[in-house]
Amino acid sequence: MGGRAVGYVTVPRMELVDDRRRRIALRPTVHRAATVLLRADGPLTAQQLIAAVWPQRRPRDPAAALATVLSRLRTVLPPGALVTAPDGYRLLLDGPRHIPLPLLGRDDDLAALTRLLRTHDGVLVTGGPGSGKSRLLAEFAVAREPHGTVLRVGDADRLAELADELRDRTHRPPGVTVVVDDVDRLDGATVHLLLALGDVTELRTVAAASDEAPPSLVALLAAGSWARHRLAPLDDDAVTGLVAAAGLDPGEFDAGRAAGNPELLDALLRDPASTARSVDDVIARRTAGIDRYAAEELLAVALSGHLDWATARDFAFVDDLLDADLIEADETGLRTASAAVAEAVIARASAPRRRAALTRLIAATDSRVQRARWTLRIGERAEAADHHAAAAALLSSGDPGEAERHAAIAFDVDPRPEYATTWSHALLLGSLPAHDVAGGLARIAAAGPAPADTPPVEPFLATLVFLRDADPETARQLLADAPEHPVTEVARTLIDAYLGAPDPSGALRLASGIVDPTLRPAAWSTWFLAAEVAGDPEMDAVLDSLTPERTGVPAAQLAALRLRRAITRGDLAAVDDGLARIRELTPLADLRQRSLIHVLASEAAFARADAATAVREAGLAADLLHRSGHRSDERVAAQWLALTSTCAGRFDEAREALDRAHRIPAAAVVGDHYAALARALVDGVSVRAAIDRARTVAAERGVAADPLWDRVRVVVAGRRPLLTRREREVVELVAERWTSGEIAERLGISPRTVQNHTARAYAKLGVHRRAELPGALERAGSAPRSPEA
Repeated sequence: MGGRAVGYVTVPRMELVDDRRRRIALRPTVHRAATVLLRADGPLTAQQLIAAVWPQRRPRDPAAALATVLSRLRTVLPPGALVTAPDGYRLLLDGPRHIPLPLLGRDDDLAALTRLLRTHDGVLVTGGPGSGKSRLLAEFAVAREPHGTVLRVGDADRLAELADELRDRTHRPPGVTVVVDDVDRLDGATVHLLLALGDVTELRTVAAASDEAPPSLVALLAAGSWARHRLAPLDDDAVTGLVAAAGLDPGEFDAGRAAGNPELLDALLRDPASTARSVDDVIARRTAGIDRYAAEELLAVALSGHLDWATARDFAFVDDLLDADLIEADETGLRTASAAVAEAVIARASAPRRRAALTRLIAATDSRVQRARWTLRIGERAEAADHHAAAAALLSSGDPGEAERHAAIAFDVDPRPEYATTWSHALLLGSLPAHDVAGGLARIAAAGPAPADTPPVEPFLATLVFLRDADPETARQLLADAPEHPVTEVARTLIDAYLGAPDPSGALRLASGIVDPTLRPAAWSTWFLAAEVAGDPEMDAVLDSLTPERTGVPAAQLAALRLRRAITRGDLAAVDDGLARIRELTPLADLRQRSLIHVLASEAAFARADAATAVREAGLAADLLHRSGHRSDERVAAQWLALTSTCAGRFDEAREALDRAHRIPAAAVVGDHYAALARALVDGVSVRAAIDRARTVAAERGVAADPLWDRVRVVVAGRRPLLTRREREVVELVAERWTSGEIAERLGISPRTVQNHTARAYAKLGVHRRAELPGALERAGSAPRSPEA
C-alpha cells in the first residue's frame, strides 16, 4: 500500500507506515517478526524469532524460512533499520513506546470468523476480560480488507453516519463488513440500528462482547442470522511463542499465572515481577499510576464510549493514557482499551466526578446530538435546537422512541412548527400507547390554530387504538364520535378488514376519490388489505395500474404490496431483487414497514420450502412489531411464526408463539387460521385434517382461501430431523456426562466415531460447551414424525 516504512503505529495493532502514514501490507509471518523485534528490549536470537513467528507449526527448515521472512521485511524497511549482530537481530524504527503482543494462537479463530460469515449475517465473538476480543477483531478487519470494505464502528453516531453511507446506492462500497467492538456497551437503540442495517442493506457484521453480556442482547442477535464464537484461553504453544517474542526464556518464566489470558500475560511479560493475578489487578495498577488530571480525561473517554478528536482537542494527557495502555486512538478518536477498563473507571468514580466529566464533554463538543444526550445524562436540558437535532438524527437512524423523547423536549422549550412536525412524526412512528400519542398530538394542536382543511383527529386515534392497543370497541366509539370525513371512512374500512369484514369495492371507490395527498397512501393501503383478505379477483389488475404519483403511496410500500401478490401467486423469480429494492427505500425509523420486509422474506422462504429461514424471518417481523407497539399486527405475525415453526418441526417454539399471540387481545382476526393450523399440527393432527380445520376458521373470520395450504403440505413433507438418530444418541449421553470411551462401548462404535458425531451435532445445534446441550436439544425437539398427508 505504500513505499518503505519510516515508522509504525500500534492501534488497533502494530502496522508499519510510510512517509504518508499509509499502512504497508505485510504477510502474517513478516508482520509477526516485525512486531516481536520492535517489542523486544534487546536483540533476539534466531531461535527466539523462530519460536515467536511459528509457535505452533514449525516449517521443515526453520532457518531457511526465517531468512526468507527477514529478507521480505528488509524490502519494506529503510537501509540499516534491521540490524544483524552476533547476539541477534534488532529493528530500529520510530513509533509509540508500547507495542501490543503479536496475535498468536488465534489462526483457527480467524478462520472460524471467515467461515461463519459465509452462512450468517453476523458473528458475535465472546470471551472473558482480557481474552483478546478486540485484537482478534482488529486482525480480522485487516485480513478482510483486501476482499471488500471493512468499516469499524465505535459509537452510536458513527453507526448512524454509516447507515446514511450504506443507504446511498451511488457511493455504497461493495462487500461491506462492519466490525463493532464491545457491542454490549452500546445502548439498546444502537444495537437495534445495527440490526436495522441488515434489514435495509446487504452487509456482514462481526461484533465482540464479554461473556457477561446481557442475555437479552445475545438473544436479540441470535434471533437474526447470527452465529456465536467464544474465545478460549491461549494454548501452551501460543503462550510459549509469546514469551519467546518478549525475549524471555519460556523455561524460566511462569506463564501459568496468566492462565492463557493474553492481556494478563502481556502485563506479566512487561513486568515479570508483577504479582497481578487477574485483569482487574492489571487495570487497577495501570490507573493507579497515572496523574489525577489524566484520570479525569480517562473518565471522560469512558463515559463517552467513543470520543471524537474535535471534542478531545484540549485533552493534554492522551499520550500518557496511550502509554499506560488505558485508551486506544485511531483516525476517528479515542476509546478505552477495553470494556473492562471503562467499567472499572466508571465504577470507581463518584457521582460528582462523573457529572463534572460529562459537563466538560458538553462544553467541548460541537455536536448538537451529543450535547443533547450528555445534558440529559446529568438531569438537565440543552437548547431546543440541540434536542431537535438529536430527534432528527434518531429518526433517521431507526430509533423513533428515543427520538420522541428529544422531540418532546424541543417542542416544550420552543413550540415552533418544524419542532411540532418532528415530534408528531416521532409520536406516530414510535411505540407509545394510543392515549399517550393522543396527549402529544393534543398539545401540538393547542400550540396554534390548525389550518381549515386539517382532517379530524378522531379517526387517526381510532386507528392507533386498534393497531397499538388492540381495542376495537374504543376504536369504534371514536369513529362513531368522529365527524364525517374521508379519513373517517378510511379508518372504518381498515378496521373492518382486520375484523374479517372486508369491503374491497368500497375501499377502491374511497381510495380513487380521495384527492388529499396526505390521506391517499392510507386509503390505498386499506384497499390492498381489504382486497387481500377478501380474495378480490380484480386485485392484480388494479395493483398493476397503480403508481406512486397516482396513489401517493411511498415507493417502498407499493413495491412491498406488489411483491406480496407475486409471492401469493407463486411467482418467486423476482423475490430477491424485489426485497433488495424495498430495503433500499424503507426508512430505518419505520419499524412497521421494516417488519413487512421480514414477513415477505418469510413468506417467500416458506413458498420455497425453506422452513428454517421462514421461521427466522417471521421471528424478526414479530419482534419489530413488538418494538413498534403495533399489537394487532404483532398478533398476526406471532400466529404466522407459530405456523412456520410447526412446519419446521420446532414444536416448542410454535407453542411459545401461540401463547404469545393468545396474550394479545383478539382485535385482528385475519391470522386466526394460521394459529388454528399450527395448533392442529402441534397436537398431532394429520395435515389434511389440520388444513380442513384452518379452512373452517378462515371462512368464519371472513378470510379468503389461501394458497398457503399447498405449501404446508410441501414443507411438512420435506421436513427432516435436525440431528440424525446416531448424533442424537451420542450427544444425549454427552449431556449426561458420559465419556467418549463409555459412549463408544455402549453404542458399539469407536471413540473417534463418537467424537465425530459430537462435533457434527455441536455444529448443527450451535453450541460450544456441554452445559449448553440440554437447552439446545430441547429447542431442536424430538425427531419429528411426518404426519400423514
